[in-house]
Order: sequence, then C-alpha cells, then structure tokens
Amino acid sequence: MPQSFNSEVLAQVETLAAASEELLADGELRAKLYVALGAARSSIETPTDLVTRILETQVNSSLIIQLNFLHGYYQTAEQIVESSLINVALDLELFVRLQDGDKSPKSLSHLSQSTGADPSLLSMSTYLTMSP
Repeated sequence: MPQSFNSEVLAQVETLAAASEELLADGELRAKLYVALGAARSSIETPTDLVTRILETQVNSSLIIQLNFLHGYYQTAEQIVESSLINVALDLELFVRLQDGDKSPKSLSHLSQSTGADPSLLSMSTYLTMSP
C-alpha cells in the first residue's frame, strides 16, 4: 500500500479516537465501530502482540486483585470466575453479537459459528454463570 494511504488511515483513526465522546452518544454506531476496530486490530496483530496483550491483561487483573486484598477487599472464587467469563465474552465480542440483527435470542450453534468458539466453551460458560 502506498505511504499516503497508510498516513491517511492513521490520521482517520486518530481523529476517531479524539471524537470518542460523540461516538458514545450513538450506541449503534459505537457498536459497529467497536466490531470493525476489533477486526482491524486482529488483522494487524502479530502473534507477539497477541501474547503481550493477554499477558498484560492477566498482570493487570492480578494487580487489581492484590490491591483489593491489601485494602481489605477480596474477590470470592465466584467473582473471579465471573470476571474471567466476562473477559472471554468481551474477547469474543459476544455482547455485540447478541445484539446483532433482529435482537432475537441466538442459539448456541449460531454463537459458536459467529465467534469461532467451541460450543462446549460457550455452553460451559452458561453453566458456570447459572445461579444454584
């Protein structure tokens, strides 16, 4: 790709980042941009970038748990599992996919196909979050 195209794309992304308050007002546009930017990130993310991002997420989560513990707050095992499941759902863009289309309930096979996640992972996530 020509250098001018690359510079133009970078400028547009920087402009988009500066306009974040206006984007928050339009939920539908924000959701579409979130999906598109996630796909763009995935397309340029190297394996090293992916591992670094995952490790940073884990380190940040660990630090938050430690800081909470030091200040007299703690998370139960259930809260830790819920936090992990939410992180997986965010990585899979599951919440966005649940709002896609006609907003009707989505089947396990549909979600598995659209996220690329194994159906057993998604069904286990549902099982773990159900209240006894």
